Amino acid sequence: KLFNINENEKIILFVGLLNMRKGIDIIIKTANLLKNENVKFILVGDGPERKKSIDIVKNLKLNGKIVFVGNRLDVHNFYNQADLFFLPSRGEGLAGVLMEAMIYQVPIVTSNIAGTRDLVTNLENGLLCETENYRCYANSIKRLLSDKDLQYEFKQKGIERIKAKFLWESNIKNFERIYLK
Repeated sequence: KLFNINENEKIILFVGLLNMRKGIDIIIKTANLLKNENVKFILVGDGPERKKSIDIVKNLKLNGKIVFVGNRLDVHNFYNQADLFFLPSRGEGLAGVLMEAMIYQVPIVTSNIAGTRDLVTNLENGLLCETENYRCYANSIKRLLSDKDLQYEFKQKGIERIKAKFLWESNIKNFERIYLK
């Protein structure tokens, strides 16, 4: 209600710095390709490209499709409401927001770069696209939003990956196994 989201709209969430490296321009171009779909992009975060991005969104008449909510302390509420997490980044270390999306069991569409591939394997626990391929992003978003089985599979595999790779218990067992050899 707060962001004029009608109950039939699918929520595509981005959390991060609004800059070129994180792909703010790619988000806008992808949203433009999906302007006739029943989706809304919710962008949580702030950054150097925010004002320019808002102006571009207005010029493209995408005001109803993209909502800039700024920095928020209640980010968990956005993850809980999201139908899909979208990170079209041009460069990442280990992407904490992808781990958050997996923990909240939000299916992911992201870029095929080193930092995201550490967490997301294409068609296993998310969909990967080459960074500048807006059509791939748009098609992947449509595919994932229309396939409940694929969403379920990605949610399960995502949380499994987090538990296996990043929980202390898993790491301690791995270290013990290596050390005891």
